[in-house]
Order: sequence, then C-alpha cells, then structure tokens
Amino acid sequence: MSDLNREIPLTWRQVRDLSRQVIDQFDELNHRRSSQTQSVEEPKKPPLPAWAWTILGGVAAIALVLCIIPALKINKPAESAPPTLDLSPISFSKGKTLAIHEVTIAEYAEFLDSLLLLSARNRTAFDHPAQPADKKDHLPDQWESLRKAAGKGGLWKGRLVHSGCPIVGIDWWDAHAYCTWAGTDELRARLPTMKEWVGASGPTASISGWGKASAPEKDRTKLGFIGMAGNVREWTRDPEVNPSAPLQPKKPVACGGSFKEPSTGVQAVTWLENRSVRADDLGFRVLFEEAKED
Repeated sequence: MSDLNREIPLTWRQVRDLSRQVIDQFDELNHRRSSQTQSVEEPKKPPLPAWAWTILGGVAAIALVLCIIPALKINKPAESAPPTLDLSPISFSKGKTLAIHEVTIAEYAEFLDSLLLLSARNRTAFDHPAQPADKKDHLPDQWESLRKAAGKGGLWKGRLVHSGCPIVGIDWWDAHAYCTWAGTDELRARLPTMKEWVGASGPTASISGWGKASAPEKDRTKLGFIGMAGNVREWTRDPEVNPSAPLQPKKPVACGGSFKEPSTGVQAVTWLENRSVRADDLGFRVLFEEAKED
C-alpha cells in the first residue's frame, strides 16, 4: 500500500487516509447492495385459474340466494284463503228456496243408504202413489259401477266421475222419492215446476260440461244457481204441453242444457216420453218450500 515504486512514497498518514477511503467505499457499496436487495419487489403470486373463479362465484351466488330467500319469506304478504262457496239453497220466491246445484252422487248415495236401514215394508214410504208396481227400488242405472268409479275418481262410460258429480241414470220416480226423503216438518221438498225452474234461471257466461256439480263458476245465473246451462238436464215436477205440438198430451219436462246437448244452454227444454225415462245426462235439483199447516 505504500506504493514504494512511486517517485515520492506515501507517508503512513496518507496510507491510513487512503485505507479509510477504501473502507468507506466498500461500506457504501455494501449499503447500496443491501438497499437494492430490499427494494426488489416480491414476486407476484400467479393468478387463480378460471375454474377457481367459477367455484368462488358459485359459492358467492348461493350465499346471496340463501340470504335473500329468508328476507322474501319474511316480507311476502300472507296469501289469503279462497272464499268458501255457500252451497245452501237460494231463495227466489216467497217461502221457496232452490238448491244451488244438482243433487250429487254422494247425496243420492246417502239417500239409498238410509233406505237400507228401513225394513222392506217401510222403504216405499217415499214413493209416489202412482209409481208403477213393477218398480221395486230407486237404484240408478249401473249403480254399482257408477258408485265404485265415483269413489276412487275413475272412469265411467268413458268419462271421469267422482262423488261430487251430478247423479244421473235416474227416472222421475227416483227424483220424487229423494225429494220426499229430503224434506222436513218445516220445509217440504219437491221437484220444481217448469215455471219455477225458468224463474230461477237466467243467462250464464258459459255452458258447463260434465264435472263437479258445484264447480262451474261461469255457468252461474244472476241469482247464483250453478249448472243450469249445462252439466246435466234436470227433471221438473209436472208434465207440460209442448208448444211445438199443442194437440199432443202433456209430457214430462227436463229443463236446461247438458254436456251432451250444449247448444241451447239454460234455455233448453226437453219433452220426455214418460216419467220412467233414464239417461246419463239427466239429473235433478230440489226445491224447498215452507210446509203449510193442514
């Protein structure tokens, strides 16, 4: 370090100073290296693959739905129950009320079951005095198969039936017996006359097909009667003269349209050959009137 080959050799003081400069330069160099090492940015983590983002997005969406659904349930107004249809008879004349719909299979079955509880002699208590002697019961046509199908909501004559459908396959004598059975001491029950039936009817929005007797909301008259334009034709009480054949004797009348003859609806009137006629689109409804004191 004294550099003895110099023309003027360095003194020991100069050597000391030079050594200090060298040491300072090394210290400065080491400091710079340390600063550069610390300033180098840490390597960035590799980005998440697309499938990872898909999973994270799905989890976030599920969490959002789980949070929103309870809020909706809390804020959703309670649904009101549908109004219950009043199926009680409707008053249309002083002291007279008419059943809102036709007699159903279930209602007629109750009548038949009640007859079985009576002795054979008393089962004729509700019969009309003029009922033919050879008529022994009030069972509808194919009653066993009809009742079985109605009980399980099956098919009968190719159409779906259940206990709420109108009773069919009954004649006038059957309808009369049911009405007599349905009466009470205060209210006498019978078939409506043609005039009474027409007086209770009125225009309807549509003609109902075969189905539940109390179901066709659009086949409803202004007074509230259901099924007068369709479902089944209905027996009336008295024979009437057919205006298209005024010279012929009076014949039993069925009023209203049916699922088989929907063309004329509530205005339909059918003159039948006799009171023993039966058809799978022919039923009845009951009229109640205040019992008169004898």
